[in-house]
Amino acid sequence: MVSEAFDRFQPLALERKLELDLEAGPAPTYADPRLLEQALNNLVANALRYTASGKVTLRSGQEDGQAYLEVADTGPGFSANASEGLGLRVVRAVVAAHHGRADFSSGQGSRVRLWLRSFRF
Repeated sequence: MVSEAFDRFQPLALERKLELDLEAGPAPTYADPRLLEQALNNLVANALRYTASGKVTLRSGQEDGQAYLEVADTGPGFSANASEGLGLRVVRAVVAAHHGRADFSSGQGSRVRLWLRSFRF
């Protein structure tokens, strides 16, 4: 899914003169792909919109028995009212619907990691 998002957003990143990186590891999970794609699209679009220079990195993988999807950027970080935006509300709702969690961190850039239940093949 992060590889598809990378391909989908690469033209916009190039247009904005931003580097878009991909670090895709396996992250098997039970999820509604349309909902998860919407959440990921919202995060990548926001990262590209608010990053004036630098890069946006898409990651996926597993850690501590959970799958994760992550979007990190070198932008200004989250504003005080970032949780009020529709895009982030959708992200929170999608993660809640999957009984996961979302970690938001901000400082030099921002990072959002979506944690989801993982399964083994």
